[in-house]
Amino acid sequence: TMSEEDVAEIARIEIESVKQEKANAEKAESAIFIVTVKTLKKEIFPKLQENIINHLRNNEFVKIRVEQRKKYTNQIIKKIDEELLALEELRSRITKGELIQTGKENLILFDPTSVNSKILELNKEKVNLQNSLEIINSIQLVEGFTIFEKPVSPKLFLSVMGGATVGLFFVGILIVFKIIRKMLRFSEEKIGQA
Repeated sequence: TMSEEDVAEIARIEIESVKQEKANAEKAESAIFIVTVKTLKKEIFPKLQENIINHLRNNEFVKIRVEQRKKYTNQIIKKIDEELLALEELRSRITKGELIQTGKENLILFDPTSVNSKILELNKEKVNLQNSLEIINSIQLVEGFTIFEKPVSPKLFLSVMGGATVGLFFVGILIVFKIIRKMLRFSEEKIGQA
């Protein structure tokens, strides 16, 4: 966790969503965000980054969604395993010649290469699902904070010019106020003498 002193050093945090093209329904929930932090103490960035990620990962909504995705993916993998077993059994029966029977009424036309290609497709899909299961965690850090060596703001020239302008403005108001007071006193003295 971060100390109160470190948190007090944070001037501003901005979170911006990066728009992406949705490739398919599975990717519809994915989003990328850019977090921009302005601070005078750059040493807090590693702690801040870790705390933001931990906070998002421990969010109840995120935990539920991750668990739902894991269950769904595991169920699909289980169904693929069942289909692969059935296809392997069919392939072994074809290899042994058990499907070939004599007689016109028992004639079966079948392309055995389609079984092999379907087995290959299901194995690829299973491997893809197993890989996605490994990275199913909803919150992932793509790139950590980039620390700029030169401060972005405030710029010295602009700060000096802004301060000088504000100072001159207040001095001008003060001078105008004093002139108006002198004029009022002078006019009151003239009216009092008349």
